[in-house]
Amino acid sequence: MTLEEAIEYTLSCGKGASILSKLFSASKKPLATDIDVARNALLPEEDVLFSISTLTKVGSTGGSITGLLTITDRRILVCRGESSQSICIEMPIDTIESMSVEDYDLFVELHIIGRRDSFTFSENPKFIELAKKTLDTLIYNQSQKAAFVETQPSSNETDTIQVLKSYKELLDAGVITQEEFDAKKKQLLGLN
Repeated sequence: MTLEEAIEYTLSCGKGASILSKLFSASKKPLATDIDVARNALLPEEDVLFSISTLTKVGSTGGSITGLLTITDRRILVCRGESSQSICIEMPIDTIESMSVEDYDLFVELHIIGRRDSFTFSENPKFIELAKKTLDTLIYNQSQKAAFVETQPSSNETDTIQVLKSYKELLDAGVITQEEFDAKKKQLLGLN
């Protein structure tokens, strides 16, 4: 999704039928300057999945930023645009170490702890649920990709398997003896 599509999608997920709910969603529309800073921070191939204007506590700054919190397929961005200074702080998805949710009466907090930073934002439960579900899915998908890469044989392993198969065919055809095959197998597997 584009940034603008993600903003609209996120806001539509938080809308209810009541007038208060509609007013609350309208107050979540981000400032144009915040959108510009976030758009400039995005990479061309980055897919935006969630975006909302909110107050985010940022551990590395020791303060809070009122701006656009955006979740992409690669990272979380907290961006604020001002005429004097623009800020954009990021946390790559693969650096997230833990997440927790604290439920209060009127709002919910999502705490995201990364290797180098932490983000906490308080929102309507629907927005927190959507943000956490988005992050959980991204973290799960990254862990599956990592597991897939780890289980794939290297090209050296594949070459060794092919050479062993060739020697086995020679053994089965009677061209080499069992002892010659066993010696070559130990050599190829590094068992000498």
